[in-house]
Amino acid sequence: MLEFDHVGITTTVTQPDENWVEQSRVWVTNPRNSPHHIEFLRYEPDSTVPEAIKNNPHVAFRVDKLETISSMPKSSFRPSSSVIFSKSCSCASTTRSSNTCAI
Repeated sequence: MLEFDHVGITTTVTQPDENWVEQSRVWVTNPRNSPHHIEFLRYEPDSTVPEAIKNNPHVAFRVDKLETISSMPKSSFRPSSSVIFSKSCSCASTTRSSNTCAI
């Protein structure tokens, strides 16, 4: 199963209810608190997240099995798009038990 989870957008503006992720040195909002499933990411200057991710939006999907993605045709996604698949969620404030995608 492939289910839309959120769109991640980089910002330099402090957002309400941000959560700090020490490991990657980024402030994030919980997309489940947004009516449009938007996750805002505000990176500290010394963030370890690669520039390609910091400088581009991403779309994240929940999946049952990562193997499902490897069987999808490569033409399903544009090469220039940032699409993230994962079985675990790294959102600091998320406690969902279902598989979610995030950076």
